[in-house]
Amino acid sequence: MDDIIKGLAFPTVALLIGSILLFLSIAQRVELEKFKIHLSLRQSILQGILGLFLIAIGIFLHLQTSQVSGNVDTIALPTLTVIPSNTLPATLVTSIQPETQTPTLTLTLTPTLMSASTPTVLVTQTFTPFPVTLSVAIPQASDHDTLEFCLNSPRVNIREGPGESYRVINTVSSPPSNPVCLLFDSRMPDNSWVRISEKQSQSKYSSYSGGWISSTLLRPNDFESLKIFVPNSVQEGLYCVNTRNGVTVRVCPSQGCYGIGILSYQDCLYIDARTEDSLWVRISEKQNSEKFLPLRSGWVSKYFLSPSEFSSLYESFSTYYFELLPIATPKPTPDG
Repeated sequence: MDDIIKGLAFPTVALLIGSILLFLSIAQRVELEKFKIHLSLRQSILQGILGLFLIAIGIFLHLQTSQVSGNVDTIALPTLTVIPSNTLPATLVTSIQPETQTPTLTLTLTPTLMSASTPTVLVTQTFTPFPVTLSVAIPQASDHDTLEFCLNSPRVNIREGPGESYRVINTVSSPPSNPVCLLFDSRMPDNSWVRISEKQSQSKYSSYSGGWISSTLLRPNDFESLKIFVPNSVQEGLYCVNTRNGVTVRVCPSQGCYGIGILSYQDCLYIDARTEDSLWVRISEKQNSEKFLPLRSGWVSKYFLSPSEFSSLYESFSTYYFELLPIATPKPTPDG
């Protein structure tokens, strides 16, 4: 302790004297009761430089004194925590195979002499963990899958089809304290609507079967495990005109191709192929009635057709259904 006090004495004195000199150089004129100090500009500058020099020496010596430390007594080793396998999430199938390997912790202590009184210890860690193999089981949707979702709104409309343009066939009250939970069996390709299953855990909900609810009104919102709803008409290739103005059938898949006929609103006919970009679909040559024989092999823009189960206008999810059709090689357009 005595050595430390002696070591601090000179730096403190140097700081004190340097501060006084710096103050006097700035003031240049000091008039007290018993003495007066008057400095010229040159004297003031020289005295200021001397004061700054003494202050720098004092700070430097203070820093050197504070860095004096004894030997390093202890080094805190990192704590290794191994999580038991039974605490891993249930959704993961995890196997830990320790075999003959064990976790190892290697410490390399490298003394580096920075000065005569300041030893420094560098610690290098090397950790070898157990080998762990993870296998994630992802549920696969099947034709018989049903998932339960709960209504997250106090009042929910059940509609006849997947869209707000379809009529409401039922309304469900679902208090937040005791929400209604239903089983669902399928979803639209864009997850916008989900269909209520015929199988329900409670018989009082069986009247809701086949109805549609917007996915924004349900929780949780993980619908990917449900199968995508594919109407029977899509599997058969049956589509209907969804615009009241009708649509022109063209000889090739382009607005520049001449028309060979017009389809009226709600005309339904079979489609057998599509263009590579799915923007145009081709009328079947064989399956349609005599009414549509003059239009066979003609082309119609997909935006004017919908699966026969859907009475609404074209929706973005319809693209998914058109892409199920085989790609046809169309005849050359007027543009080549």
